[in-house]
Amino acid sequence: MTSAKKKQTRRTFFKNLGRGVLAAGLALLGFKLLGKSLFIKKKAQSCNADFICSRCSVFSSCGLPPALSRKRAQSLITPAPSRKGG
Repeated sequence: MTSAKKKQTRRTFFKNLGRGVLAAGLALLGFKLLGKSLFIKKKAQSCNADFICSRCSVFSSCGLPPALSRKRAQSLITPAPSRKGG
């Protein structure tokens, strides 16, 4: 028995090349979107001020829930800039 090889035409070559490039692009996009969250461990934040935000030195960059609540409350309480005019 002889095996008959299919002759690859120029059209099928470019078609297969396009599929390969598309598959590689999708794989790269998937890794970029999911890879960071799956493979890179985030540092866990901890509070050094016993969750008393008023005495915290890193309050402005803190992402813990009590700090976020306090920031939200402060932004609602702060007065709007006064309008000067006649």
